[in-house]
Amino acid sequence: MIQFQLDETNAEFFQYGLDNDDKWDSLCNKTFLVTGAGSGYGKAIATALEASGATVYSLGRTLSKLTIGIPLECDMTNKNQLQSTVEQLPNLDGVISCAGIGAGDSVLSEIDDNRWDDMFNIHVKAQWNLFQLTKDKMNDMRYIFFTSGMAGKIQHEYGLYSVVKASLNALVINLANEASFDNQDKIVSINGVNPGVAKTQMRPESNISPFGICSLILNLLTTEYNIPNGKFFKKEGFSYNFLSAEEYKKELI
Repeated sequence: MIQFQLDETNAEFFQYGLDNDDKWDSLCNKTFLVTGAGSGYGKAIATALEASGATVYSLGRTLSKLTIGIPLECDMTNKNQLQSTVEQLPNLDGVISCAGIGAGDSVLSEIDDNRWDDMFNIHVKAQWNLFQLTKDKMNDMRYIFFTSGMAGKIQHEYGLYSVVKASLNALVINLANEASFDNQDKIVSINGVNPGVAKTQMRPESNISPFGICSLILNLLTTEYNIPNGKFFKKEGFSYNFLSAEEYKKELI
């Protein structure tokens, strides 16, 4: 994996951090779904996949922001809407779910029901629905869910974000385990990615480009040996422990 910082000015030249021509070429003619694709990490990933020759379906709530690939206007928290959208899709080679909403809140004891429901619905329930609705369309079971380093951590006024991201991580572990039993004839690689901080709608003050995540994502989508499943990765490619998910110490090849 490329270890220096990719951004809008150099990402295309360096194949978005995928420094293996065979792996880059393997993306061509494959089909991917990217959620949260209207901005930030999702848009960067959709851009990288489209540059490789892959077909990219870009899902988001605002049609005007979906400028990469084939746009799918959809509110993921509306299951009926999500189901109708997924039914339009062909078979998929991977799903990358970046959709989410901002982290900062008041303390847990002061959060109202609406905020709790909004956070849980997008970060957990919508991700579960996405898996349920797409699993029968997958050529291989390659899913990447965006999580956070704050999952399960104590941080003042970020308690709800910690709770929902920890719940997402537990969902990833269990989906990975179940899918490995149910799809023994397929590659099963269902993992969480902690992208860190970059210039996105959640962190507009950052000077770090969201394109820095592309190297890890493309490597996870093209790894044919030492395939991780139910693991968690930082954008630099390092794995880390969470609950029963132990650190993944093998090289992505």
